[in-house]
Amino acid sequence: KLCASLIATASVMLLYLALRRRADETTAGLLTAVYAFGTTTWAVSSQALWMHGPASLMIVATLLLLTGRVTAARIAAAGFCCALIVCIRPPDAVLAAALALFAIAWARHRIWLFVCAGAIPAGLLLAYNVTLVGNFFGAYAGISHNGLDSFLNDNPVEGLAGLLVSPTRGLQ
Repeated sequence: KLCASLIATASVMLLYLALRRRADETTAGLLTAVYAFGTTTWAVSSQALWMHGPASLMIVATLLLLTGRVTAARIAAAGFCCALIVCIRPPDAVLAAALALFAIAWARHRIWLFVCAGAIPAGLLLAYNVTLVGNFFGAYAGISHNGLDSFLNDNPVEGLAGLLVSPTRGLQ
């Protein structure tokens, strides 16, 4: 829980820094407080090392990098962080794509740095998936509709009770 809380804290701090580039201290502080306490950032991200916290951190880090001055180091770091968003949590590919589209206009003729830096974590993830799972898309590709239907036909009362009183996820 300590590591997860630190990740959530880091995303809040980085968001404040990104907002300070576009707003005054009061507005940035209020918007950061809304992000920290008005969203699921603390409720989900600080409870366990699920993929939500690290993905949020990479999204905010990419925003911070993309709102700064254009330098070769920032372009490469933004590409690396943007690719990590998808590697950590594949459903966030839509957000990463939007950030990458902005990066095209931001980095201009040095977009190759963004792409090359992003290819590092993406390439490592693809190599891992092919080596251990035998598929480019990893374990997600192995989900069949028949298996998913039987998985979703569990007793909802038992499932709700497990979520509420489970030692790892229950109300604490």
